[in-house]
Amino acid sequence: MNLVFKHFYISIHKCSILILVISLFSGCDASQMAKGVILDKDTKQPINNVAMGKYDYKGSSIEYSKENGEFDWFSVGGTNDFQLTFSKEGYKSLKVNFNDGTINDTIYLEKQ
Repeated sequence: MNLVFKHFYISIHKCSILILVISLFSGCDASQMAKGVILDKDTKQPINNVAMGKYDYKGSSIEYSKENGEFDWFSVGGTNDFQLTFSKEGYKSLKVNFNDGTINDTIYLEKQ
Protein backbone atom coordinates (compact mmCIF):
# COMPACT_ATOMS: atom_id res chain seq x y z
CA MET A 1 0.00 0.00 0.00
CA ASN A 2 2.81 2.38 0.83
CA LEU A 3 4.44 1.81 -2.59
CA VAL A 4 1.16 2.52 -4.40
CA PHE A 5 0.66 5.76 -2.50
CA LYS A 6 4.24 6.86 -3.22
CA HIS A 7 3.79 6.17 -6.95
CA PHE A 8 0.48 8.08 -6.95
CA TYR A 9 2.10 11.04 -5.14
CA ILE A 10 4.98 11.22 -7.65
CA SER A 11 2.54 11.08 -10.60
CA ILE A 12 0.41 13.90 -9.16
CA HIS A 13 3.53 15.96 -8.44
CA LYS A 14 4.78 15.59 -12.05
CA CYS A 15 1.34 16.54 -13.41
CA SER A 16 1.26 19.63 -11.19
CA ILE A 17 4.63 20.78 -12.49
CA LEU A 18 3.57 20.19 -16.09
CA ILE A 19 0.35 22.18 -15.58
CA LEU A 20 2.31 25.03 -13.99
CA VAL A 21 4.80 25.19 -16.87
CA ILE A 22 2.02 25.12 -19.49
CA SER A 23 0.07 27.88 -17.75
CA LEU A 24 3.16 30.08 -17.50
CA PHE A 25 3.90 29.85 -21.23
CA SER A 26 0.32 30.06 -22.41
CA GLY A 27 0.03 33.55 -20.93
CA CYS A 28 3.09 34.88 -22.76
CA ASP A 29 2.55 37.33 -25.59
CA ALA A 30 4.93 37.89 -28.45
CA SER A 31 7.50 40.62 -28.07
CA GLN A 32 7.83 43.36 -30.63
CA MET A 33 11.23 44.89 -31.11
CA ALA A 34 12.62 47.30 -33.66
CA LYS A 35 16.00 49.03 -33.58
CA GLY A 36 17.72 51.24 -36.06
CA VAL A 37 18.46 54.77 -37.13
CA ILE A 38 16.32 57.45 -38.80
CA LEU A 39 18.02 59.48 -41.53
CA ASP A 40 17.07 62.36 -43.81
CA LYS A 41 16.48 60.81 -47.24
CA ASP A 42 18.47 63.47 -49.11
CA THR A 43 21.31 64.39 -46.74
CA LYS A 44 21.62 60.97 -45.01
CA GLN A 45 22.02 62.88 -41.72
CA PRO A 46 20.40 61.52 -38.52
CA ILE A 47 17.08 63.02 -37.46
CA ASN A 48 16.43 63.39 -33.74
CA ASN A 49 13.10 63.54 -31.91
CA VAL A 50 11.15 61.63 -34.55
CA ALA A 51 7.86 60.40 -33.10
CA MET A 52 7.31 56.66 -33.51
CA GLY A 53 3.72 55.63 -32.98
CA LYS A 54 2.09 52.24 -32.77
CA TYR A 55 -1.68 52.17 -33.09
CA ASP A 56 -3.71 49.02 -32.64
CA TYR A 57 -6.83 47.67 -30.96
CA LYS A 58 -5.15 48.01 -27.54
CA GLY A 59 -4.63 51.74 -28.00
CA SER A 60 -1.61 53.76 -29.00
CA SER A 61 1.89 54.35 -27.74
CA ILE A 62 4.51 56.85 -28.83
CA GLU A 63 8.27 57.01 -28.32
CA TYR A 64 10.92 59.33 -29.81
CA SER A 65 14.24 58.81 -31.56
CA LYS A 66 17.44 59.84 -29.80
CA GLU A 67 19.74 62.76 -30.60
CA ASN A 68 21.76 60.66 -33.06
CA GLY A 69 18.64 59.41 -34.84
CA GLU A 70 18.78 55.97 -33.23
CA PHE A 71 15.59 54.35 -32.05
CA ASP A 72 14.66 51.36 -29.94
CA TRP A 73 11.13 50.03 -29.83
CA PHE A 74 10.15 47.27 -27.46
CA SER A 75 6.70 46.11 -26.56
CA VAL A 76 5.19 42.92 -25.22
CA GLY A 77 1.83 41.87 -26.52
CA GLY A 78 0.15 41.23 -29.80
CA THR A 79 1.91 39.41 -32.58
CA ASN A 80 5.39 39.63 -34.09
CA ASP A 81 3.90 41.58 -37.00
CA PHE A 82 3.37 45.26 -36.25
CA GLN A 83 3.45 48.69 -37.85
CA LEU A 84 5.12 51.88 -36.66
CA THR A 85 4.41 55.36 -37.98
CA PHE A 86 7.42 57.68 -38.07
CA SER A 87 6.65 61.41 -38.10
CA LYS A 88 8.35 64.75 -37.53
CA GLU A 89 7.40 68.29 -38.43
CA GLY A 90 8.80 69.21 -41.86
CA TYR A 91 8.89 65.56 -43.01
CA LYS A 92 6.37 63.25 -44.62
CA SER A 93 5.04 60.60 -42.23
CA LEU A 94 6.11 57.07 -43.04
CA LYS A 95 4.42 53.81 -42.03
CA VAL A 96 6.74 50.82 -41.77
CA ASN A 97 5.67 47.20 -41.32
CA PHE A 98 7.85 45.00 -39.14
CA ASN A 99 7.23 41.33 -39.76
CA ASP A 100 9.46 39.11 -37.67
CA GLY A 101 9.43 40.65 -34.23
CA THR A 102 13.03 41.90 -34.18
CA ILE A 103 14.22 44.38 -36.76
CA ASN A 104 17.43 46.36 -37.19
CA ASP A 105 16.71 48.90 -39.87
CA THR A 106 17.51 52.29 -41.37
CA ILE A 107 14.46 54.50 -41.89
CA TYR A 108 14.65 57.34 -44.42
CA LEU A 109 12.27 60.30 -44.01
CA GLU A 110 11.57 62.64 -46.91
CA LYS A 111 11.14 66.39 -46.45
CA GLN A 112 7.74 67.82 -47.34
